[in-house]
Amino acid sequence: MQDLNVIDFHKYLRFDNETLQMLLKMVGPEIQRSDTPMRQNISAKERILVTLRYLGTEESYPELMFQDNFLSFAYFYLTQSISQIIPATSFAIYKALKRFSQALKRNWKCHSCNRITRRKEDNTPVRRQLSPLSTTAADDTNLSCGEVLGTSEGQVNDSQLDSNSTTTSNPPAAAIIYDQFGALLDCKLSKISIDIKEDITHLRECLDALNTKLADYDRRIKSLESVEKENNILKATVADLQSRLNSQEQIALGNELEISGLEETPNENPTHLVLTVAAKLGIELQDMDLNYAHRAGPKNQNKKTNVGGNRKLQRSLVVAFTRRAKRDEFLKHAKARKNLKSKDILNHGPENMIYVNERLTGENRRLFRTTRAFAVEQGYRFCWLRNGCIFIRKGDVKDGSPAIRIKSESDLSRLLSAQTKPDTAAT
Repeated sequence: MQDLNVIDFHKYLRFDNETLQMLLKMVGPEIQRSDTPMRQNISAKERILVTLRYLGTEESYPELMFQDNFLSFAYFYLTQSISQIIPATSFAIYKALKRFSQALKRNWKCHSCNRITRRKEDNTPVRRQLSPLSTTAADDTNLSCGEVLGTSEGQVNDSQLDSNSTTTSNPPAAAIIYDQFGALLDCKLSKISIDIKEDITHLRECLDALNTKLADYDRRIKSLESVEKENNILKATVADLQSRLNSQEQIALGNELEISGLEETPNENPTHLVLTVAAKLGIELQDMDLNYAHRAGPKNQNKKTNVGGNRKLQRSLVVAFTRRAKRDEFLKHAKARKNLKSKDILNHGPENMIYVNERLTGENRRLFRTTRAFAVEQGYRFCWLRNGCIFIRKGDVKDGSPAIRIKSESDLSRLLSAQTKPDTAAT
């Protein structure tokens, strides 16, 4: 390395020897490592050479291994430690140059300031003589501090500094400098103004886009509100239609009764069973008085057991009468005789109680079950059916307790809220 001439040195490192020595003094103590019993350390100069070659050529680590005409000594180091040497040395050089630039910036003075002489123990700032500047000056980027301020090498006297007289033919240098500074500031401010205008234009575009989106969102919200209103109207319409349909279905079931608790036997005759029940109730009933009679529901549902025993629950017997009067007479006699059992009809089987009720639609059946549970919880003594309508009453008729008709679950909710308000007021 020492035998290389200056041209080869700069060719391989992009550095001259003087700068290398200065750099070695700056970072050498920081990157120098101590020898170990196993091997000698890699010197600071060798570390800098490898790092400068890497930074100057941008070659990879394997490419540096084959620089036999220049860094023949680096093969062993590259295979062992180059991945640690180059980053550490580069960081040390960066810190050293950063400290050097900061110190240079603090201590720098132009050539005019360095030649200023002051009197002993005099801290008064030196005043320079103002000199007019030529308006045809092409470039003032390399001016000294005195030239930028419009001063010369000599100092001005008090008469020149205190003179306030100016002429139109030879304007003062200060005015020219102010004009130059003003033009420079105008140029800078114009660029800033252009940037600000562009930013304002961009912000306005963004605000316009946001306003458009907000308007679109407002339109969508209003559309959703209108759709919600339409949905509420449609829901109310559907509920009304369902209520009317349920009423029509209940009217269609007006001539039917449902007999539950009657034992079901194989190959039974439903019509004969109905006539037998009518005879037990003391009603004269013939085949012409019946429209049809059958068990409700499919046979595969007959697999449940009752609560108290192991016997299967029986399907209800549905009876359709040809006349409403016969249906009402049958129901009246069944309500009067409440001790009729299945064994009295079939002469065999369990002694199940027989109940006769009006035939209800599925919706009215669920409502009747809910109403009975509500009557038990809220203290209503009576809950009954009449012509497909559900009624409840708290007390006897002689006590003046009115019968309340329940058309839907909303009626139960209103009764519950009406009972809750007096209790809250009393509390």
